[in-house]
Amino acid sequence: NLAADTNIQKFISQFKKAADADSNVPKPFTVTYEPYIYDAAMVLADSLRKAQVTGETPLDKARAAVMEGFQKLKDYKGIIGTFNMNADGDAISPAVPMMADLARNKWSRAQ
Repeated sequence: NLAADTNIQKFISQFKKAADADSNVPKPFTVTYEPYIYDAAMVLADSLRKAQVTGETPLDKARAAVMEGFQKLKDYKGIIGTFNMNADGDAISPAVPMMADLARNKWSRAQ
C-alpha cells in the first residue's frame, strides 16, 4: 500500500530531522520501531480523549476507560496501517513486515 509507505516515510523523515537537531540524541540516528511506538501512543491517546479522561479522573476510572476504548477500537488509521482490537483488547490487525533499504537509508514494506 503506497499511501501507508508514504506516511511511514514522512514520519521517518520528520523524526530523523528532529533527532538530528537534538544534541542529546546519539548520532548517527536510525529509526526502527518509532512508527509502531507512535501509533501505540496515539491509540492510547485516542481512547483517553474519547472517554474524556483528564488529570482529575480517578485512576480506576481512567484504567477502565482505556480498556473499554481498546475493546471498542475499530478501523483506527495509524502510520503503519489500520488498527482493530478484539473484545479482550488484543490487536487483530496483521503485522506490517518492514525491510531496511541500506543503500537508500530508509525502511519500506517487505514485498
